[in-house]
Amino acid sequence: MYSISSATEPFPKINFNQSIGLINIPTADILKNGGYRFSIDSAPFSYGLFDFFEVGMICFHDKDANGNETMFWGNRVVIKLVDGQGECPSLAIGAESVMQAPSNGKTFTSHFLVTSQRLDNICTLHVGVGDGRFVGYGPNSQVLDGIFGGVERDFSIMERQVTFKLEEDGKDINLGVKAPIFPNLFFLLTVAQLDNWIYKHTAPDNNPYIYIGFTCEGIWEQK
Repeated sequence: MYSISSATEPFPKINFNQSIGLINIPTADILKNGGYRFSIDSAPFSYGLFDFFEVGMICFHDKDANGNETMFWGNRVVIKLVDGQGECPSLAIGAESVMQAPSNGKTFTSHFLVTSQRLDNICTLHVGVGDGRFVGYGPNSQVLDGIFGGVERDFSIMERQVTFKLEEDGKDINLGVKAPIFPNLFFLLTVAQLDNWIYKHTAPDNNPYIYIGFTCEGIWEQK
C-alpha cells in the first residue's frame, strides 16, 4: 500500500500533545485572534492570530516499557482555509516540526489537512489526513495510511461543561476528558494507546497508560 509519508527515516515514536486540537490530532477549530492555550505541566503554547492563523510550541509525551517518560519538543503552524458555518465544515492545513533529541539535533516534520464539523448539539467530528507522525506501522494502523479522526461531545455535569473526546490519531486510539476547574483553567485526563486493550497487541511499549494534566485557555485582551 502506498504511504503518504515520504520520510526515509522512521518517524520517532511520540504519543500525544495536550496543547493542540483534540488530544493528539489537530482540528480545524483553531484559536480565534488573541486566543491562547498552554499546558501547565509541560508548557507548550499556542496562540491565534487574525482568526485564521495559529502558531505555537508543542511538546509530545511518551513512555517506554519501563514507564520512563520522554518529551519531544517542536513548533507548529495551522492556517484555516474555510471557516465553516452551518452545514459547511471548517477546513485547515498545518505543519509540525519535532526535535527527536537535543543531542543529535534531528528534526521531523509532519503535514496535515483536517476538517471539522459540528453536528447540531450532538457532537463535533474531526477527520484529516497527514504524513509523519500520523502514519502508523502496526497491523491495524497501517490500514489507515495517515488518516486520523476524532469526536468530542459536551455534557453538563454538576453545572459544569465537561468535554469527552475519542480519537484515532493514525497510530493509536486515545480517550480524554476536559473539565473546568476555574475560569480559563481546565483539568485534563487522557487514557492513551488503547489499541493494546482493544486489539490484544503484545508490544510492551504500547500498553495503555493514563496521563493527567492542566491547561489554561482564554482570549488575550489588549487594553
